[in-house]
This record gives sequence, C-alpha cells and structure tokens, in this order.
Amino acid sequence: MLKSTIPVLRVIFKAKVYRYRSTKLIRDAGFPASFSLVSYVFVHPSIDEPELSEIVKHEQEHIRQKHWIDLLLFGTLRTIQWFNPIVWFYGRLIRQNHEYLADKHALQSSLNPGVYRAALLNQTFGGSIIPLTSSFNFSFNKKRFNMMNPIIQSPLRKLKFLLILPVFAGILYAFAVPEYKNVTATEVQNDSTEETKIVVGNITWEGNSVYTADELNKVLGLKKGNTYSQKQIDQQLYYGPVSDLYFNNGYLFFNLESVPTKKADGTTDFTFKIFEGGQYKIRNVEVKGNEKVSKKDILAICSIKSGDLFSKEKLIQSYNDLVETGKFVPEEIVPDVKPDLSTQSFTFGAVDIVFTVVEK
Repeated sequence: MLKSTIPVLRVIFKAKVYRYRSTKLIRDAGFPASFSLVSYVFVHPSIDEPELSEIVKHEQEHIRQKHWIDLLLFGTLRTIQWFNPIVWFYGRLIRQNHEYLADKHALQSSLNPGVYRAALLNQTFGGSIIPLTSSFNFSFNKKRFNMMNPIIQSPLRKLKFLLILPVFAGILYAFAVPEYKNVTATEVQNDSTEETKIVVGNITWEGNSVYTADELNKVLGLKKGNTYSQKQIDQQLYYGPVSDLYFNNGYLFFNLESVPTKKADGTTDFTFKIFEGGQYKIRNVEVKGNEKVSKKDILAICSIKSGDLFSKEKLIQSYNDLVETGKFVPEEIVPDVKPDLSTQSFTFGAVDIVFTVVEK
C-alpha cells in the first residue's frame, strides 16, 4: 500500500496544482486513469472539456464523502487479515459502493448523462488501481453503465422505508446501493421473492421514433396484468435489453425515464420517456503507441470499424480482441471515445475511437 501511494505523494509535492472550480487538480501523464486522493484529483493532460468537467464532478463526490478514510481503514484491516479471503472480497464491495454513490450524485448535477457515460468509457481501460485512491475507472461493467439512467421510484416503494426498524437504518445507510444483475424475461416472471408487488397496467412509450411501442414492449418483456416487484421492473427496464438495443445501434446519448401512475383498481400504469438522441457513426479509428505491430494489423483485429455505427458491445469486444492476441499489455490498452458534439444536429453524429496500446 505504501509502495503504491508514495509515488503519488511525490507527484503532489512536485507537480503544479491547478484550481479547477473548488478542486485541487493535478495533470500528470504518469497516470493514465483519473483518480482522487484525499483532496487532490489526478487526470491525464490529454483530457479536455467536457470530459474533464464530468470526471471532476465524480471525483468531488469521493472527496466530499471522504471515501479515502474507508480505504485507509480497509487497508489496515487487510494488513491484519490478509489470509482471510472474505476481507479481499469485502474490499472490492467497498470500492464498488463508493463508485455507485459518486455516480449517483455526479449525475444529479450533470447536464448531459450521455457525456458522463462517454467519459466513463474513455476511462474504462485505464491504469491499475492504487490502494488509497478512488478511481473513476474502477469496476466498469454493464451494470454500472446502465444504472446511470434515472430511476423514479413509486410513492409506495418510498413509504416502505418508513416501516424499517431504526436498527437497520444504519446498515441501509452504509450499503445503500442494491445488488444489480441482468435478468431474462422468464426470470423476471418467475421471481417472487420481493415483498412489494406491482400489477402492471397500461404501458405507454414517449419519445421513441426508432422502434415502435410494440417492438419495445416485446424487448422489455413486461406483460400487462402480470405482477412484478419494483426491483424486477427496474432491473428489466434499466439493466436489460432496451438500453442495449440503443447503445449497440449508434445511440450514444440514449436515456430513459420511468413515470409510474398508481390507479384505483390496484394496477400501475407506466409511461416510459425516451431520449434517443442522434445516431453516431465511427468516423476514424486510430492507434497510438504501436511500434512492432502495424496499425493495419491492429485495426484488422478490432471488431469496431470506421464507418460502423457506434456499439458499446463492439467497443468492449475490440478490447478483448486485442487482449487475446497476447501482443499488448492488457491494462495499458485504452480505447478513447471522442464524440464530436458539433455534429449532434446532423442525421448521423461523428465519433472517433483512439486505441492507445503498449506492446509487450
């Protein structure tokens, strides 16, 4: 822990510290991934607006909530209990919970959640995690990406928390983020473990022009008249195939909002408001850092191609394709997603993908 942290402290004492709003900002090329330590935020010099603004919002939440204290306490616990496998798993859950909390508050102040998600994609394959730091790129996965859609809970679900005994309030405060998992429509139908049940009434879609309501209902898998828990509805709506349908078809800035309406007959109508945004095509796919392997060979390996519609699935697959060659250092492969916001009003927006690699 000291070996990883001391180099960061040296940079703090030697590097120039910028004032970015109320944040102490350090730009250093030695750290490919963005992170915060105590009251300092580290970013790579190549990061510019608006990505910098979104990253700083995220890291400010880590600083405000003093997550470094949790990491310090856990580091001490791990030193004593290094032989206990549960401790290592517990540490990852702590970090994951930190990221969910920071994402939640940062998105509340973000003007464009799509830019926030693009910034997260850019940081996905950054450098290794330093023990005492909160890293923007920690625990990137489909669950974290999809949970960034705003979830509006029904009043009934909110009132349920008033019935919980005070002794459990502290536990919920410390572990406020639920466990997320992708589920199929069959699993949604068969899961009957939740206490609060909702009978789905009419389902209405607003803002959709690419897919019809029938198509979206078929993909969503919720049936009128069937009973589900609120958690099941949230999982299928926000972490399921609807968001993938858009993200993998060029809609980089897709967003979704759920508005439930409780009816007198006990059913709940749902209005799903969609912001599709424009489709984004891959304008250029570039490679940096390669010396032995040619750019042509690298691009031939990647699943994502110039001229294709943007696809989150293909972007992640391209990273895996490069790792599987065995020619590059996995943790040094960094796909950089650069949407050209000036093309948002066009039929097809433009986005550039830059793969930075380090050869073995």
